[in-house]
Parts: sequence; structure tokens; C-alpha cells
Amino acid sequence: LIVMTTSEGVKGEEKPKAAKSIVEDQFPPKPSQWESPLYRTFWIIALFVVPWAFYVSIEHSNEYGANGSKKAGRVGKGWLFGRYQDLSDHQWRTWRQFFPYLLLGLLLFVAVGKAIRQKYGTKGTILYYNVISVGMIVVIHGLDAIWLYGTSLVNYAIARKFKGSHATWALTWIWNVAILFLSDYYLGFKGTYGFFGLRFLEKYGHGIFSWHVYFKMSFLRNIAFNMDYYWMLNGRKPDPKVASKSEYLNNSETPKNEKDYSLLPYLAYTYYVPFFIAGPIVNFNAFMSQVEKPQTTYTSRQIWRELAKVLLYTLIMEVFLHFFYHGAFSEHRLWSSQNFSSIQTCFTGFWTLNFMYLKFLIIWRFFRVMALLDGIDSPENMNRCVNNNFTFTGFWRSWHGSLYKWILRYVYIPLGGTKYQVGTIWIIFTFIGLWHDLKTRWVAWALLNCLFFSLEIVVMFVFSKKTFATLWKKWYWRHLVAVFGVLDIFLLMCANLAILYGFEFTPIFMKKAFGDVGTFLGAWAILWIGVMWMLEIREGEKRTQQIKKF
Repeated sequence: LIVMTTSEGVKGEEKPKAAKSIVEDQFPPKPSQWESPLYRTFWIIALFVVPWAFYVSIEHSNEYGANGSKKAGRVGKGWLFGRYQDLSDHQWRTWRQFFPYLLLGLLLFVAVGKAIRQKYGTKGTILYYNVISVGMIVVIHGLDAIWLYGTSLVNYAIARKFKGSHATWALTWIWNVAILFLSDYYLGFKGTYGFFGLRFLEKYGHGIFSWHVYFKMSFLRNIAFNMDYYWMLNGRKPDPKVASKSEYLNNSETPKNEKDYSLLPYLAYTYYVPFFIAGPIVNFNAFMSQVEKPQTTYTSRQIWRELAKVLLYTLIMEVFLHFFYHGAFSEHRLWSSQNFSSIQTCFTGFWTLNFMYLKFLIIWRFFRVMALLDGIDSPENMNRCVNNNFTFTGFWRSWHGSLYKWILRYVYIPLGGTKYQVGTIWIIFTFIGLWHDLKTRWVAWALLNCLFFSLEIVVMFVFSKKTFATLWKKWYWRHLVAVFGVLDIFLLMCANLAILYGFEFTPIFMKKAFGDVGTFLGAWAILWIGVMWMLEIREGEKRTQQIKKF
């Protein structure tokens, strides 16, 4: 799975200066251990454990399948192998319903866009982007498109009115945060039409999807545009060390001319069709630079190959959902019943997290590939498999990499960066949790991530001291790192399952899954082998000079 679903991200990505990781590149790479007796033993264990995990999970799912006697949520008739399929996840259910239309529509969007860019240049392309985005947003949101464009116009007015003064960044954040939270709390301000005597529009004017859900992505682009414009006016110089690392980072760091920060380019950027629904997130400088001069980092062959991989991932997901019904077990909390053993509860959490990973991998990669076909590069999300992470630092950087870079540029560094690292983490994760949703489960996710992330930073800082330099060279150092890595994985599971279960049910789940001593020790041993594997993968990256530092 690690080999199948992992692909390289953009080389030379910007990283914050922080305490060196206890698993970072402290010494020259060691010789490969894949052929050593220890790792040969790991391979033998894996040959038994992996098929056993699949067998136990599928057999348990079969109890809720076509020939089973139990029911679970939206587990119903599928289209492969005569089996039932789990379509409990609303997001995936919607995605697979609209995927063919998205694929054909975006391919047409790209083809027409290329023709317009070739004939009419940058101005024609910007106009084309705006015309198509208006049509798309009206189809999706109906008359509620007024809310999206209205918030954008106010945001743009703030930037143009206050220009390079501190009021620009202050009012930008106040305005966008206020709209983000108020629109979520009041469900997109439903009832407003009735207040103005247009009650019939409450029934017909809201479109297919609620506008305030998609404002979350527009929020990020509103901040990015105003801050890029503010920094340009104040003469912020690009960091040559960062700008020289890749074409995308050079575009991102280099300010545009003031005329480029006008209304039509801003709206084209904010509502650019391939990025509108789910990202990835790109800043205005990089977007506008690539409208003028399309990216050259990836060849057409590489991009089409990535699209083929996305289609392959989609097929893998469909097959997966015909054999594993753990999404339904999680959605309806069937794991809390007495019928679920400790091991079955463990696998519910494990396969649910893997499902979430594959779902977002497909969605984010699809939109990124479509933008690449149009000449627009963006930071890559998920450049490591979910099963190839054992630290909060690494997981956060690789899971939603483009949001990580947005946070780094517009929140982390302006708040002081590493100077106040532990304190800023609490601000950042609380913001990210509330940005996702004003629900207690996201607050739980934020607070748990803050707590565990802070502990990890402290541990990494302590072990990076020269006091432990002799320990780094010991034969058992990697084994010790793996032991703590397993603890980190348990904490990662706890923090991320809080999205599903919140404050109330996360402790219950962890107790049910790992309360049995035998299950806990078995899970710890298997995960320890997994972390040892991950560490050797990272040594291999050092040997081939592909160091990702997480």
C-alpha cells in the first residue's frame, strides 16, 4: 500500500526552522538493512500478519453483506463480485455521483482555456476563467452566489482602500473570520430572502449546495490575495534561498506588478474552477505567474500519467468498499456494541483512517492534475501514505500539504515562527479546527493535536541536544525511536478519530480497542515493526538524496 499510493511531492518545499527531529538526518546514511536478518524476520512476519488482517476484516464485514444476517447503515447492493458496497460516507457518495461530470467538464474547461490563452493571452484567459466560474457558482449555489461574490468584493475593497497600511491585514482577517463563523452558525444566513419579502427564493434560490461550506476555501484565498498585495506594497523581498528551490516557490515568493492585483485577476484566482471545491491551495502570486507563463515542472506525459493513477485509485476505492464495511461501523458506532471484539474495534479505526486517506488522496490529486493540465501548479497534498507516518510533525506536513504551506506563510511566520512555536501551535490548530466546522468534535481534534504536538516538540528538542549525541550512534537507537514512534501513532489515532467521535466517544473507542492487554501488546509489536520499516524507508531516501525531513 505504501508503494502503491505514495508519490513524490515538489522538491525543495519550504520548511520552518524548528528543533531537529530525533529521526532527522543527523549522520550520513547507513547501509541498507533490508537484507539483514532482522528485516528478513519482519518480512516473514508481514507475510502472515497482513493476510490475517485482511481475512479478519473481510470476514467480519461479510456478516453485514449479501449473505449476512446483520445490517449496517448504507451497506447495500454493489456492482462488483455480487457483493454489497459500503456507501455510508456522504462525501464519497456525492463524489462518485458527480465524478463523471467533473471529469468531462474539467477536460473541456482545460481544452477551451488552452485555445483562449494561445489566441488572446493573459487578459483573455482571466476573462474566460471569470465567465466560467460565475456560471459554475450559479449552478452550484443559485442566487446564493451573491453571498460569495459579495464577501469577495468587500474583501477586495479592504485591500484597495487601505493598501499598505496595517489596517489592511487587520480588517482582512476580521472580515473573513466574521463571515466564516457567522455564515456557519446561521447556516448561510437562511431566511434573509424572506426578510426582504422574497420568501419564494428560500425554496428555489439556494442551489444544489450551501454556499457557506465552500466559503471555507474562498476564505483562504481572500487572505492570500490581500496579504500578497499588502506585502508587495510594503516592498517585501523574495527569499532567494526559498525562491531558488523550485519553479513554484519562485512564483510564490516573487510579487507581481500592482496592476496584476486588480479585480478580475482576483476573482479569477478566488473562484478558479479546478481549485474551487477542495483546493489544493495556491497563493495569488503563484497563480497569476502561471496564468502568464504556464508551469514547466511537469511534462504532459507526467500529468496524464497522474490522471491515470487517480482513476486507478478510484477503482481501488470501489473495490475496497465492496469488501470493507468499516466506514459504516464507524459512522453508526457499531463498534461500541458488545458484538465487536477488541481486535474488530481496532480494525474499525484502522480501516476508517485508511478510507479517509484514500478518499482525500483521490479528490485532491484529481483537482491538482486538472489544474496542471491547465498549466497551474500547486503544492501537493499527501506525499506520504497514511501508513508511513509516525510523528505529528510529519503527518501534518504530508496530509494537507497545501494548507500547511498556507498556514506557514500567512499565520505561523507572521506570529513569530519558531520563536513562539509551542504557543503558536495552539492558535493554529484551534483555528484549523474551527475553520473546518463549528462543532465540538473539531474542537476535540484541535485540542488533542495541540497537546500531543506540543509534547512531541518538547521530546524532539530534548533529544536533539548534544548530550544525547553518543546515544544516536548506538545500535539500539533506532529501536528506541520506534518505541516512541508507536506511542506517537496511538496518539495520532486518538487525535484524528476525534473528528469522528468527539470528546465523548474517543476515550470510549480507545478503551474498547486497546483495553484488552493482549490486543494492546500485539498492536504495539506490529506497529513497532511498522515504524522500524518507516525508518529504513527514510534511510533509503537519504541514500538516494530524497530527504523529506519527515
